[in-house]
Amino acid sequence: MFHGRNKILEISRQLVHCTTRQKHTAVISKYISESDVLQYCKISGDYNPIHTGGEQGIVHGTYLLGLVSALVGKELPGPGTVISSLEARFINPCMVNSKVTIEVSCEKVRKITSLRFSISNDDTKELIASGKAKVLLLVRS
Repeated sequence: MFHGRNKILEISRQLVHCTTRQKHTAVISKYISESDVLQYCKISGDYNPIHTGGEQGIVHGTYLLGLVSALVGKELPGPGTVISSLEARFINPCMVNSKVTIEVSCEKVRKITSLRFSISNDDTKELIASGKAKVLLLVRS
């Protein structure tokens, strides 16, 4: 069941990660181990050798986008959010045993919100991927 504008505004005020200039931002960091990648291979069925090369393996792009989805669903806009479209550009590979930081931001939270995201390597400071998404905030009782 959908609630009105007031409920959506109430939820947007409860966002825990806000920065200056009225921009909302949420950030998570994650160390991606070889074990994580092998579990993802098993779940997805994607055993492409580029992913299973041990420390030389490259993390699945869809695994990284799943981390973006987790941040959107947990933090910004948060529970009750559905991604309706997502566009990503992969710039550099994410190697196994890397720590990554995912950042999602938007100017304003609305029922339909446009987000931008980035994924970067904490050690090398390289940008791994960036993109944008449209999300729907579905508030349920």
